[in-house]
Amino acid sequence: MEASWKHCPCEAPEWSPVSRTPCRVGPTRARPPPVTGQVPEESRPAEVERFKAAAETVAERFAARASAATGVATEVLGATAALARDRGWLRTATKAINAGDTAESATTQAIDGFVAQFEKLGGVMAERTTDLRDIRNRVIAELMGLPEPGVQTPTHEVILCAEDLAPPTPPGSTRASSRRS
Repeated sequence: MEASWKHCPCEAPEWSPVSRTPCRVGPTRARPPPVTGQVPEESRPAEVERFKAAAETVAERFAARASAATGVATEVLGATAALARDRGWLRTATKAINAGDTAESATTQAIDGFVAQFEKLGGVMAERTTDLRDIRNRVIAELMGLPEPGVQTPTHEVILCAEDLAPPTPPGSTRASSRRS
């Protein structure tokens, strides 16, 4: 998936006198489209294993980020790793794969179903929907052999503006190197 640059929605001039860097958003990676279609019955056990391996890889990456983080970030990333391993959504996706859906499609259906439930519940549960969507996007990217979606780790100081950031965004960011407002 190709990265793209977009002008900042704040409509500031291209060069900001405050940061002395271009006021732009990017590069970002969009969510890859899910692979749809029917998996032949004899291929479904392998598809389930492919799905489980991708979900576990994503969970392990969150856990590794949690162990490298400090403070609240450790707790948030640890909770996201646990959410990536949640038996509820994993079981729902596995059932869909066993019914013939691709792992990508099953991931989308399962996570989107839980997002709808969490939004209906509201409060703290609704706040976890960003994490669920991030897990979905990362599992699909892993299944498709694509790089993890999201904002790339900057190599220089940046001002990051976003409506909604999942916990590991940008990867490797720490409390000392970033501020949320």
